[in-house]
Amino acid sequence: MNKRHINGTDGLRAIAIIGIIIYHMARGVFPGGFLGVNGFLLIMGFFMSYGLSDSFNVKRFYVKKIKRIYPPLLITLILVTAAVLIMSPGMRRNTFPEVMSIIFGYNNWYQIGANSSYFTKMLNSSPLTHMWYTGLTVQYYLIWPVIAFIANSLISDNDSLKWKSEVGKGEKIFLTGIISLALMSAVELALLYVPGKDPSRIYYGTDTRFFAVLLGIALGLAVAHYPDRHPENSSIVCTSAGIISIAGLIILGFVATGGSALTYRIWMQLSTVLYLILMVCVVCDQDTFGRVMDCLPLRAIGKVSYELYLVMYPCIYFMQKMVMKHGWGNAAYFISTSLLIAAAAVAVHFAAEGIIKAMDHFFDAERFLQGVLIPFLLLFLGIGLAFLQGRRADALGGNKDMAELEAELNNNKKMLKSQQKKKSNTDDANNKAQIDYSDVTAIGDSVMLGAANSMMNDMPGIYVDAVVGRQITDANSIIDSLKQQGRLGNIVIIHLGTNGNRAVEKYISIIDDIGQDKKVFWVTSHGVDWSHEVNITINDAASQRKDLTVLDWDSYSQGHPDWFYSDGIHLTPPGRDAYAQFLKDAVDKAKKEK
Repeated sequence: MNKRHINGTDGLRAIAIIGIIIYHMARGVFPGGFLGVNGFLLIMGFFMSYGLSDSFNVKRFYVKKIKRIYPPLLITLILVTAAVLIMSPGMRRNTFPEVMSIIFGYNNWYQIGANSSYFTKMLNSSPLTHMWYTGLTVQYYLIWPVIAFIANSLISDNDSLKWKSEVGKGEKIFLTGIISLALMSAVELALLYVPGKDPSRIYYGTDTRFFAVLLGIALGLAVAHYPDRHPENSSIVCTSAGIISIAGLIILGFVATGGSALTYRIWMQLSTVLYLILMVCVVCDQDTFGRVMDCLPLRAIGKVSYELYLVMYPCIYFMQKMVMKHGWGNAAYFISTSLLIAAAAVAVHFAAEGIIKAMDHFFDAERFLQGVLIPFLLLFLGIGLAFLQGRRADALGGNKDMAELEAELNNNKKMLKSQQKKKSNTDDANNKAQIDYSDVTAIGDSVMLGAANSMMNDMPGIYVDAVVGRQITDANSIIDSLKQQGRLGNIVIIHLGTNGNRAVEKYISIIDDIGQDKKVFWVTSHGVDWSHEVNITINDAASQRKDLTVLDWDSYSQGHPDWFYSDGIHLTPPGRDAYAQFLKDAVDKAKKEK
């Protein structure tokens, strides 16, 4: 079957990758940009079935996909691993197993296993975190020949092995099965989500993300069979529906968040349907909507969308490290990072094209060495660098101190539970203290939990509510609970942001929930990839609420690596003492000003 070129598909890829990049660069601004992955998965499924025929050749299919996936992937892995080795040689001990999981297509399940422990998850801060998508891609391509065999068995005419032009019984059975599996996958995604628990299993799962690919397969089959069956006035209908779908995706980009129940129960599925509608509009209106979506800027971005996906997160990761080190402004960060991503994607794209040309000679006896040597050298270089970086990190101490941290946080957790059972904040207050801290409440995550003992020693009577893995979205319910218990003091210290950022409106809602009669301190984030954007958001909230004061722990702790464990986030004993004193000084100043 000859398949025609479809205008606008590069534009759809461009929309998806733009949303993903904005999400990673500014999660607080566009927290739902990650939904663009559903667009990529749907387009992947569409083109698998759109090119299907009764002469489907498994070997030809895999050669084509290997040439498309692996040259850019290997180049990116080599560059990123070399950058880690040069810039932060002791940062990560698990680069080798991570790279192996990416190369062999199971990184999504590798990350599911790694994220089962909060402490492992914090240490897995990696410039290769986004590679879970490549794992899904490889797995779906492995599954596709089985689906293609079933499709050909059901749809082909047994006598002539030519596909029928009319809707036959086999087609109905196949499409019903595909759509049923898609619905099962979408429902599974919704049912498996449990609020407050790590969503890695359902976010990265091969089964829970399969519905987008399956819907793409169903659409691709329909388009391949019935390319000329378009509705009347298709241009008006498709343009209108396309604009509405794009608007819907933009709205979801601002509304959806990674930790929201609605994201997994509604928004993920809805975003896929919107991409499906966009794909239908592009196909049915090639002359108008398809050409608009195929305009030069979108087409150029779409052509390198895969390379953009590969390089965007490493570029953001290392640029954020530079920002934290040199204190760049927001505009400088966004401009420099955008230019770096564009340049890196173009470089990887053209370098990969050269490798693909060499691979074309793989089965040419006279050029066999040329066809084999370059890709295999890249493969072994990537694996070798990953192994070398892991050994180097081990030699520098790696992350062996994290077991000690985990034990200490567990002890502090028990200590705070004991505190919470007492009737009054002042039960343990030192009667001889010159300043009474019983009107001070501290709300935080694992960073504050680690320093809880030091805080309670320095500020007798303070009430500390801190747990591992706490999100900013948890704050409002915690504040309401503290109010009911009569434990929300006149001075409130908040340290949230280690586990992700939210839009400034969320911060403001937390401040307003505490009340204008309270003095609120918000401690800046330090050490995580998104610290820069979290701290920008905190300062933005402070500019809108006079009762909020920013405590810039991030700047205060610069130049004190001994204050942090090997993850660069959690506090060592000297760091806890410095942190507690830092908070105490701010509270003492506020009390004296009253």
